[in-house]
Amino acid sequence: RKPLTMPPNVVESKLDLGEKIELELVQVKHGTFKMGSDDPQGVPAEKPVQSATLTKSYWVGKFPVTVAQFRRFTAAAKYKTEAEQEDYGYTVFNGKNQRTAGASWRTPGFKQDDDHPVIEVTWNDAVQFCQWLSKETKRTVRLPIEAEWEYASRGPDSRRYPWGDTWDGTKANHSDQSLYRAQVYPSNGN
Repeated sequence: RKPLTMPPNVVESKLDLGEKIELELVQVKHGTFKMGSDDPQGVPAEKPVQSATLTKSYWVGKFPVTVAQFRRFTAAAKYKTEAEQEDYGYTVFNGKNQRTAGASWRTPGFKQDDDHPVIEVTWNDAVQFCQWLSKETKRTVRLPIEAEWEYASRGPDSRRYPWGDTWDGTKANHSDQSLYRAQVYPSNGN
């Protein structure tokens, strides 16, 4: 993980998942922001831009949940994700998203290190992770609501990206064209 330089007024905390695995948190102070997007190429559901106020401060993960953190949960809770139960997930092959037998967070079709973000996880899997973490840490852990996530991501000045209003690919972990040219899984006819 690339270290983040946090402003001096940011409050941080950690949750102990056991076996020397922690989940880092940052506190987001309550406030008002412009929610949505007026980008002409944006998603229609994000329009119109509206003022939103969060009246209470809250905590969010400093980083996406990692493979190691999710592995700790699945081992401790003896949990099988929806992709594992159904024996398929979705991968990219020849530039197309496809249903792939055997794909899951454990077998995404490419190398994943412990500190990489976990993938092939459904909303239900994420809720189960939060419920397990609440029980383990005796703290309430839940997924953020849309306004909380957008405020944490965009800040009180409603930036288009976490770092500002201009795209900078060096400041994001994103897929590039090599992903879409990947020949990770052989075609299964889908």
